[in-house]
Amino acid sequence: MRLRFPSHHQTMGERFDFYRQSDEDILGALTDLGSLQIDRLCHEARQLAATFEGLTPRGLAAREGWRIVEETVLIGDHTGAGIELMGECDFFPGRPAAIMINRTGIERVSRLALRSVGTFDDAWFHPPSLTDLTISHELYHLLNRAAGDRVSELAAHVFARAFTSSPFSPLLLHALLQQDRADRSRN
Repeated sequence: MRLRFPSHHQTMGERFDFYRQSDEDILGALTDLGSLQIDRLCHEARQLAATFEGLTPRGLAAREGWRIVEETVLIGDHTGAGIELMGECDFFPGRPAAIMINRTGIERVSRLALRSVGTFDDAWFHPPSLTDLTISHELYHLLNRAAGDRVSELAAHVFARAFTSSPFSPLLLHALLQQDRADRSRN
């Protein structure tokens, strides 16, 4: 399965509007998954998020004994594809699990979004909110001990959105980070 991100030629307003849709609509537009698989994925991710109601992302990580490390270096996918990530998790047997946060990427996405936010609720685009959204995404992988495949990545986005009550899909952050990286490479 390959994600089909909307064109980089969209205005920022159009991009924000797209990622404010329901997760089902977004995943239906971006993937080749069937509607039943999308519905099940979204339902299960939201159910899991609901079990932690009342906890913050950092609170859940602390409760589980998982470290959060904020990095100021690029975090990538280690496959040579050149994709920059907002965060990663590490859950190798015999070692304490950890979540690594790309502080530099979060700050760049925050600046880009806040310049363009318009009528969108800008509180969600300050670094602490973006960090919580990123931690939540990685928490999904640690809770399920699943990472890497596209379906678990999509479920992690749905979980993070539900857990933080974000008005937009965390997929927006990925799109903005990649746009920022492309813009910087052209300059």
